[in-house]
Amino acid sequence: MTPVNPSPLNSSERAAIAAQQHNSTKTGISQQSPDLKEHLLSYSQNKFTGKLSLQLVTGEQWELYLSLGRLVWATGGFHPVRRWLRQLWRCCPEIALSQLHLRRSDHGECWDYQVLAVLIQRQLSTTKSVVAAMLGMITEVLFDISQTWELTSRKKKLQRDRLRFDRQQNKPLYRLIPYPGVRPSSSSILPPTSTWSLEAAFLQMDLVWEQWSQATLYKYSPNFAPVITDAVQLQEYAPEATYQNLRKLLNGQRTLRDIAILCEQDLLTVSCSLLPYIHRQVIKLTRIPDLPRPQFTGKPGVLPRKQGLWEWTEPTETTLIACIVEKEENRQSIEAIADSVHYRTVAISDYQAPLPLLLQQQPNLIFLENSQSVANSYDLCSKIRASANFQNTPIIIVTDTNNMIDRVRAKFAGVTDFLVKPITPEKVTALFQQYLSESPT
Repeated sequence: MTPVNPSPLNSSERAAIAAQQHNSTKTGISQQSPDLKEHLLSYSQNKFTGKLSLQLVTGEQWELYLSLGRLVWATGGFHPVRRWLRQLWRCCPEIALSQLHLRRSDHGECWDYQVLAVLIQRQLSTTKSVVAAMLGMITEVLFDISQTWELTSRKKKLQRDRLRFDRQQNKPLYRLIPYPGVRPSSSSILPPTSTWSLEAAFLQMDLVWEQWSQATLYKYSPNFAPVITDAVQLQEYAPEATYQNLRKLLNGQRTLRDIAILCEQDLLTVSCSLLPYIHRQVIKLTRIPDLPRPQFTGKPGVLPRKQGLWEWTEPTETTLIACIVEKEENRQSIEAIADSVHYRTVAISDYQAPLPLLLQQQPNLIFLENSQSVANSYDLCSKIRASANFQNTPIIIVTDTNNMIDRVRAKFAGVTDFLVKPITPEKVTALFQQYLSESPT
């Protein structure tokens, strides 16, 4: 779903949108409530200049900035930093933010808007590219407002003309507080090409939301990250090339929007391609935290070119996981989970004498399966621990049980912890987070 340009619409475009809205009503697809939208549009129609702070009963909050009724900036909500970095990387990939230095005079009401203005003022990027990034950010904000409001309204099961008030809980479903005269920046004003008609933006967003709903994606947030939950089943369902691509992309640290930008594909197309696997429960969508806000403490001067912004999304592949695991299904599950967070793996099939290969590879963590074909896993763990190279290396026993006898034997053998079957991403990731100093967050 590429950003749409919320420029003023002509009469034929308005008629087409009205016809689509009428058709969607007949098909039962719910549109954004006119109550909230009309409330926002009233400020646009009255040529309001300032900030509108919107907060839904669910807790999400956004800020919209208007100048004489036209939309200047929008921020807040889900992943404001991730959204800002993602769209800037899409439109201005040559900028190296890690080396950008902001002076004291460069700070304003909205750091994100202020930095965009600085990029233009210092001619570090073209106005056209920065405005395109702004449009992408604003489009995402408006979509998130539409989706969150729509889902909140459905959950409350109120009539459309009563959506603004929840009589059962005696709480308004939203609060809209105006702050006249507040601008995103007091020192920098971007060119007129960076303002948009709020009415046109909402009309366009109705179309985007309708497409998302018709694809049965209405309850899925594009701010969630897809994660592989059953690598074995996924490999059965998906073609081999697709499976390998999914293992690389779905690392639990990229949202649907991130993946669409990285793949240079439409968000709707990417999301629809994952939907069959989500329905089969081999992939699930999870909420992930926002990225840390850039500090902009680099040395003053011209920024070097040809450096991408997405260094922060690509974990280093230095961590190595050793799998002394007999059952192929168990080994593949561990490998897929490790690969999803960009950890390398090495499979060791010499169960009787794995030490030479371990010494050669120097893994950061070892999975050791307790099975009949593998030499006594506790004795094997003791032999590995006897090597000075692995006295502090986490050794995890993969087992069906974890009873008192197992724990006693594990203590004497130097076992670090257990991975009790069935193997799941939650269990393995928790072990990574606990025992690897550079574990994924």
